[in-house]
Amino acid sequence: MKPLVLADPSIEYTFLTLVFEGGALGDPIGREGMLGLAANTALCGTSKRTRKEFQERLDLLGADCTVRVGKLHTIVEAECLSRSIGELVELVEEVIHEPRFSEDEFETQRNLALAELRQIKDSDEELAAFFHSQFLWQGHPYGRSSRGEESSLKQVTAEEAHQTWKKSCEGGPILIGAAGQVRDLDLVELQTRLDAAHSPADLKYPTRHSSEHWKGVEVLLIDRRDRTQAQVLWGQPICNALHDDMYALRLANTAFGGTFTSTLMQEIREKRGWTYGAYSSLSADRTTGMFSMNYHVENQNAADAIELGWDLFQSWRRDGLSPEDLADARSYVVNSFPFTLETAQKRLEVQLGCSLLGRPPGYLEAFVSRMQQVNDTDIKAALQAHLSETRMRLTVLGNGKELAPILESLPWVSAVHVIPFDQPIGATLPHFIRD
Repeated sequence: MKPLVLADPSIEYTFLTLVFEGGALGDPIGREGMLGLAANTALCGTSKRTRKEFQERLDLLGADCTVRVGKLHTIVEAECLSRSIGELVELVEEVIHEPRFSEDEFETQRNLALAELRQIKDSDEELAAFFHSQFLWQGHPYGRSSRGEESSLKQVTAEEAHQTWKKSCEGGPILIGAAGQVRDLDLVELQTRLDAAHSPADLKYPTRHSSEHWKGVEVLLIDRRDRTQAQVLWGQPICNALHDDMYALRLANTAFGGTFTSTLMQEIREKRGWTYGAYSSLSADRTTGMFSMNYHVENQNAADAIELGWDLFQSWRRDGLSPEDLADARSYVVNSFPFTLETAQKRLEVQLGCSLLGRPPGYLEAFVSRMQQVNDTDIKAALQAHLSETRMRLTVLGNGKELAPILESLPWVSAVHVIPFDQPIGATLPHFIRD
């Protein structure tokens, strides 16, 4: 694919992004988290420089280089003062093709990764979100943890990690882009040196996540007895990002839980004072997507807040948006859209994302007009087509002794599964949760 260049000669800075095919889903069973560990180690020096020398060179150039490992892609991002771009590219190529992978640096990165896993349990919000994601994606490849678990990270060797990194980079980047001051950067030559030979069409995405076998509302209760607050998270699968109904769903979600003035925020925070924030969100890729909503409340308000959240969801799905809510949501989305493209760096990020999603040419140019065409009938139809009142998963973290009877008494709850909060962070949830 032709490199993407978004020149902005008004700034003396250059941003470079390389996207490689393959992400954490390629980790072998029992080695979850291996590619992420390999990526962190790849930044710890090269065959030509120790870690200290590598970092000092970046500092001297006014530069930065990071690696992000997603489910499906590995992304190398670098930035520097434009006059140093040639030297930065050399460093990036060293990271890709000549990482040092010393045993000492590898062990340091393993220990950091293990410490980060343990730290998840220090934050109720992060812990609930972690298990909620596992609960929603159970039975799907996305249910495997990109971060791994203690047992899997401890199994990985430095040589395994090194070979994993080499394999992830051997085909060259499937996408390459630069933004800012790019006059001294030849991306075609760089792409040739990196042996780029793929295109996004070669990406192998997993199948759509289905909830057809889900019955009613299943609950995952994470028991943390000493807590006076409960974390509440809801979710279910939706369509992929390329579905035409995503325009309507985005407007609907903006009105329901996407802003500070949305329905969830007004009903749960402003009117009742139960929480600091209540939100809903959509996430999607080429094949599947997810709807989620979340808030946290004091234990004495948990039962009412959970029932209210369910009632609000049902009403929203059934009735759609009022003309006023639709107008406000449309205004917010349309008026905020230019801010996502206000700098060359942001435009690069958005356009690379569009390429990875397989969006058609002209998507960004037509976005505002498409949003303006959505009406209340479209929104109601999309909500009823892609969201269900009979297939929902609810995750609650809090005092299990107090919350379990409440959750089990709700007539629309089909099952309550209880796990201890200090259960090992892992790739899958206990087998008693139905696939």
